[in-house]
Amino acid sequence: MEPRFQSIKNSRKRHIKKGKEANERRKTKRKSCSSDRRVQRHWRRDAVQGDVAKKKDIERLFAEAKQAFGKIDILVNNAGVYDFKPLEEVTEIEFQREFNTNVLGLILASQEAVKHFDSDGGSVINVSSVASSATPPHSVIYTGTKGAVDAITRVLAKELGPRKIRVNAVNPGGIETEGFRAMGIPGTDFEKQMVASFRTEGWILWVLPALRGIASCEPEATQVCDLRATTSDLAVAMSLRCR
Repeated sequence: MEPRFQSIKNSRKRHIKKGKEANERRKTKRKSCSSDRRVQRHWRRDAVQGDVAKKKDIERLFAEAKQAFGKIDILVNNAGVYDFKPLEEVTEIEFQREFNTNVLGLILASQEAVKHFDSDGGSVINVSSVASSATPPHSVIYTGTKGAVDAITRVLAKELGPRKIRVNAVNPGGIETEGFRAMGIPGTDFEKQMVASFRTEGWILWVLPALRGIASCEPEATQVCDLRATTSDLAVAMSLRCR
């Protein structure tokens, strides 16, 4: 190899090595900062088991949360169930199961949360789905519930806004959750069809993971935290859909 080409090759190797070292330093710094913030904020997580479609369970959940934390000013309506089936296999039982959890549960939890918000207001974050706009096949019940969530979000934003209560919806694309894996969806034709449907619609929440297809669960918490920190005297009904 001629000297000038060898020099270019060595220079390229040095740049690649420096880039990798810089990336490792940034990763280490981010982990350290994240750990420091968690310690400073004294984050705490408690679990309370219950059925969100039952008013008494909701009341107990909020009572225990208030006892543990002293004040409630944020609600994240994340409880949800689904089962993807063709129209011919839809049943009354499955309809009631999904609408009770995904829709009635959201309404009951929001109703109870408002009782605990003080004069400073609060924030309600509803986890909807891109399915409400992408409308993938074999999801007639689930997509119906998420369409309802979007509509309810807009209604409550207008209703609760004057009381300084923000109401927002997060509409994520495909997220690999425990239920997603339990149903055996990863790697199937249904997964490919779902991703294609979301991309055709033009909405996928997590930009980098979406390029590969299905996103992981972890980024969702970050986006919700951003919503939670939004400052506004009036509620804004919005669905986050990032290209």
